[in-house]
Amino acid sequence: MVTPSRRPSLDALAPPRSPVSSPAPRARTFPRSTIPTSLFRIRPCPPEHCEHCGESLADAPVIKVTRRQVYELPSIEAIITEQRAERRRCRCGCETTAPFPDEAIGPACSGPNLRALVCYLVVRQYIPIAWVAELMRDAY
Repeated sequence: MVTPSRRPSLDALAPPRSPVSSPAPRARTFPRSTIPTSLFRIRPCPPEHCEHCGESLADAPVIKVTRRQVYELPSIEAIITEQRAERRRCRCGCETTAPFPDEAIGPACSGPNLRALVCYLVVRQYIPIAWVAELMRDAY
Protein backbone atom coordinates (compact mmCIF):
# COMPACT_ATOMS: atom_id res chain seq x y z
CA MET A 1 0.00 0.00 0.00
CA VAL A 2 1.29 3.43 -0.92
CA THR A 3 1.06 6.05 1.78
CA PRO A 4 -0.09 9.52 0.74
CA SER A 5 3.17 11.10 1.97
CA ARG A 6 5.37 9.07 -0.41
CA ARG A 7 5.11 8.73 -4.13
CA PRO A 8 5.27 5.23 -5.59
CA SER A 9 8.37 6.11 -7.68
CA LEU A 10 10.44 6.74 -4.52
CA ASP A 11 9.64 3.26 -3.15
CA ALA A 12 10.92 1.69 -6.38
CA LEU A 13 14.22 3.64 -6.24
CA ALA A 14 15.07 2.88 -2.62
CA PRO A 15 18.01 0.44 -2.25
CA PRO A 16 17.15 -2.98 -0.85
CA ARG A 17 17.73 -3.26 2.87
CA SER A 18 19.82 -6.09 4.17
CA PRO A 19 19.02 -7.59 7.57
CA VAL A 20 22.78 -8.15 8.09
CA SER A 21 24.81 -5.04 8.82
CA SER A 22 27.77 -4.20 6.59
CA PRO A 23 31.29 -4.49 8.00
CA ALA A 24 32.74 -1.25 9.35
CA PRO A 25 34.98 0.56 6.85
CA ARG A 26 38.73 0.38 7.47
CA ALA A 27 40.29 3.46 9.00
CA ARG A 28 42.23 5.54 6.49
CA THR A 29 45.80 6.42 7.35
CA PHE A 30 48.39 8.78 5.94
CA PRO A 31 50.64 7.36 3.24
CA ARG A 32 54.17 6.56 4.34
CA SER A 33 56.64 9.22 3.35
CA THR A 34 59.54 7.95 1.27
CA ILE A 35 61.23 11.27 0.56
CA PRO A 36 63.23 12.66 3.49
CA THR A 37 62.83 16.43 3.79
CA SER A 38 63.96 19.00 6.31
CA LEU A 39 60.73 18.22 8.18
CA PHE A 40 61.46 14.49 8.27
CA ARG A 41 63.12 13.20 11.44
CA ILE A 42 64.21 9.69 12.33
CA ARG A 43 64.00 8.73 15.99
CA PRO A 44 65.43 5.32 16.88
CA CYS A 45 63.56 3.41 19.58
CA PRO A 46 65.99 0.76 20.86
CA PRO A 47 64.95 -1.73 23.53
CA GLU A 48 66.94 -1.16 26.71
CA HIS A 49 66.80 -4.64 28.26
CA CYS A 50 66.09 -8.20 27.13
CA GLU A 51 62.46 -9.03 27.87
CA HIS A 52 63.46 -12.61 28.73
CA CYS A 53 66.54 -12.30 30.99
CA GLY A 54 66.74 -8.52 31.66
CA GLU A 55 70.30 -8.12 30.28
CA SER A 56 71.25 -4.75 28.75
CA LEU A 57 70.89 -4.56 24.95
CA ALA A 58 73.01 -1.40 24.54
CA ASP A 59 75.79 -3.22 22.64
CA ALA A 60 73.59 -5.88 20.97
CA PRO A 61 73.40 -5.84 17.17
CA VAL A 62 70.23 -4.59 15.47
CA ILE A 63 68.64 -7.50 13.60
CA LYS A 64 65.47 -5.83 12.32
CA VAL A 65 63.83 -2.39 12.26
CA THR A 66 60.07 -1.86 12.13
CA ARG A 67 58.94 1.61 11.08
CA ARG A 68 56.00 3.78 12.08
CA GLN A 69 55.56 7.39 11.03
CA VAL A 70 53.70 10.03 13.03
CA TYR A 71 52.39 13.12 11.26
CA GLU A 72 52.33 16.15 13.56
CA LEU A 73 51.78 19.86 13.17
CA PRO A 74 54.44 22.25 14.41
CA SER A 75 53.66 24.34 17.48
CA ILE A 76 51.65 27.45 16.75
CA GLU A 77 53.82 30.48 17.41
CA ALA A 78 53.22 33.97 16.20
CA ILE A 79 56.13 35.61 14.42
CA ILE A 80 55.96 39.25 15.44
CA THR A 81 57.61 41.73 13.12
CA GLU A 82 57.91 45.25 14.48
CA GLN A 83 57.84 47.74 11.63
CA ARG A 84 59.76 50.95 12.44
CA ALA A 85 59.13 53.92 10.20
CA GLU A 86 62.19 56.13 10.41
CA ARG A 87 62.03 59.90 10.30
CA ARG A 88 65.09 61.59 8.88
CA ARG A 89 66.20 65.17 8.45
CA CYS A 90 67.68 66.26 5.18
CA ARG A 91 70.52 68.80 4.91
CA CYS A 92 67.92 71.28 3.68
CA GLY A 93 66.09 70.94 7.03
CA CYS A 94 63.05 69.04 5.73
CA GLU A 95 61.99 66.01 7.82
CA THR A 96 60.62 62.95 6.00
CA THR A 97 59.01 59.86 7.57
CA ALA A 98 59.06 56.58 5.70
CA PRO A 99 55.67 54.95 5.02
CA PHE A 100 54.80 51.66 6.74
CA PRO A 101 54.43 48.51 4.62
CA ASP A 102 50.89 47.76 3.42
CA GLU A 103 50.32 44.98 6.00
CA ALA A 104 51.10 47.29 8.94
CA ILE A 105 47.68 48.96 9.06
CA GLY A 106 47.69 49.76 12.80
CA PRO A 107 49.83 49.77 15.96
CA ALA A 108 49.25 45.99 16.38
CA CYS A 109 47.55 44.02 13.61
CA SER A 110 47.47 40.60 11.97
CA GLY A 111 49.56 39.79 8.93
CA PRO A 112 48.32 38.43 5.60
CA ASN A 113 48.83 34.74 6.50
CA LEU A 114 46.93 35.05 9.79
CA ARG A 115 44.12 36.96 8.07
CA ALA A 116 43.95 34.26 5.38
CA LEU A 117 43.68 31.53 8.04
CA VAL A 118 40.87 33.36 9.86
CA CYS A 119 39.04 33.92 6.57
CA TYR A 120 39.40 30.24 5.65
CA LEU A 121 38.09 29.06 9.03
CA VAL A 122 35.08 31.38 8.96
CA VAL A 123 34.14 31.28 5.27
CA ARG A 124 35.11 27.79 4.12
CA GLN A 125 34.83 25.78 7.34
CA TYR A 126 31.81 27.71 8.68
CA ILE A 127 33.31 28.12 12.15
CA PRO A 128 31.57 30.94 14.04
CA ILE A 129 33.60 34.13 14.39
CA ALA A 130 33.42 33.97 18.19
CA TRP A 131 35.04 30.50 18.14
CA VAL A 132 37.78 31.64 15.76
CA ALA A 133 38.41 34.68 17.97
CA GLU A 134 38.73 32.34 20.97
CA LEU A 135 41.18 30.16 19.03
CA MET A 136 43.29 33.22 18.16
CA ARG A 137 43.35 34.33 21.81
CA ASP A 138 44.35 30.86 22.99
CA ALA A 139 46.94 30.18 20.27
CA TYR A 140 48.57 33.59 20.07
